[in-house]
Amino acid sequence: MGINRRTRTTIVAVAAVAVTLAGGIAYAATTAAPSITACSNNKTHALRVAVKGKCSAATEKKLVWGVTGPRGPAGPRGATGATGATGADGAPGPSAAYSVFRATGPTSLTTAAVTVATLSGFPAGSYVITAQSQVTGSASATGTDVSCVLHAESDSFAANGYFGTVPGGTFSSILPMSLTHTFTSVGAATVSCVKDLTSPAGVTNTRIVATRVGTESHADVTG
Repeated sequence: MGINRRTRTTIVAVAAVAVTLAGGIAYAATTAAPSITACSNNKTHALRVAVKGKCSAATEKKLVWGVTGPRGPAGPRGATGATGATGADGAPGPSAAYSVFRATGPTSLTTAAVTVATLSGFPAGSYVITAQSQVTGSASATGTDVSCVLHAESDSFAANGYFGTVPGGTFSSILPMSLTHTFTSVGAATVSCVKDLTSPAGVTNTRIVATRVGTESHADVTG
């Protein structure tokens, strides 16, 4: 079927407006008014881009296209993604130290262990715990073994000495103790001392210090 001149003219006009509108779409998309306005000739139906959005009311019909369509409904929720890899361990938290000191006592140890000092109430966590007690033996010609033990739940460390004014004995000396331990709840550490003979011995200047660290580990070895 042939195309008459009038039809051909309309097709060409529509094509020309389409090209022009392509630029108009890009322009409108970057402005606050998301629409395109064209004018259609009432006789020839030729299209032209409206100048300032105005058409001739006597000879043209105004046509307006929206650049942006209405918002569609929300899509279905996507499937849950795979679990990510475990992150690296965080940096150790800030350090903190807790301490108690007993200047004198007990002045006379017995053959049954007696608690010398207790440090308690510090928060759960990993700790390096140190302690020391000064033990003084008899001024007479007698001596006795003294053992002082630092306890932290199931962990303990003992320091021993022979005290008195006898060969091989020490009249007065400091027994140092230390260990590491991780508390899962509020922590406590104690020092207890005991002697094994009737010769007198007493304890002074006992101190316990618990210093919090990021992590700790400990193991018994045989060599």
